[in-house]
Amino acid sequence: MDDSITIEMSYARVMLGDWQRLKTAVHAQMRRYKVSPQGNHASSGNPMPLHFHAKPYSSFDPISGISIPRPRIGATVLGNGRHGTEYQFSIYHGEERVGGVGFEGWDDVVEIEGHPAQCFFFDLWHVHVINNLLRYRLVLGVTDGDFTFLQGLAQGFVLSYAGHIDNDGPLRYVALTGREALGESGVLIPDNVVKQASGAIVLASIDIPAHADRGHMP
Repeated sequence: MDDSITIEMSYARVMLGDWQRLKTAVHAQMRRYKVSPQGNHASSGNPMPLHFHAKPYSSFDPISGISIPRPRIGATVLGNGRHGTEYQFSIYHGEERVGGVGFEGWDDVVEIEGHPAQCFFFDLWHVHVINNLLRYRLVLGVTDGDFTFLQGLAQGFVLSYAGHIDNDGPLRYVALTGREALGESGVLIPDNVVKQASGAIVLASIDIPAHADRGHMP
C-alpha cells in the first residue's frame, strides 16, 4: 500500500477515535444534566422559566436549583474610554459550579422617586456575550425560549445584589441588551417587549432602598 494512503488511513482512525471519545463525553454530560440531544436547544430538564429569588449574597431559583453568587469585580476601561467595571459571575447547579460568564458595565447617577441613586448597568449588548449566555440553556437543561432564558438569567445577575444591607443611599441594577445584537444572535424579540429609541432593551432591573435588607423588582 502507498505510504501516503497508509498515513491518511492512520490519521482517519485517530480522528474517528477522538470523535467517538468526544461523543461519549458529550452524552455523559447531557445525561448528567438531564438534557435531551435534540435540536433548537430542546431539553427534558427544567420545564419552568427561571425565576430567581434574592439571597443575602446570591440569587437562587428553587425550581431548577440554579444559584448565582455575587460576582467578582474589577476596574476596567470601556471601549468608549470611560471607566467601568468588569463582572465575573459564576453559575451553580446545586453545589457544583457549571460555568461562568463575564461582561462589562458602568455606573451613573439616576433619580428614583425624587432622590439621587447610584445605578449600575450590566452590558449584555454584545453578540459574543449573548451567545455565551445562551449556551447555558443546554448545560442547565432549561426549556425556555432564548429571550425568556436571557431575561431569567439577567434577573439572577441583578438579584445577586439585592441582599445589600449597608448602602447609605438607594441603588439600582439594570441588565441591558440591544435589539441589533439580539437579532445577530438569532434571538426573536417578543412583540410586547419595550424597545427604546436607541435600541436598548431592559432584560431585568432591581431597586434597592437605602439600608434595605432586600430589594424588590420594580
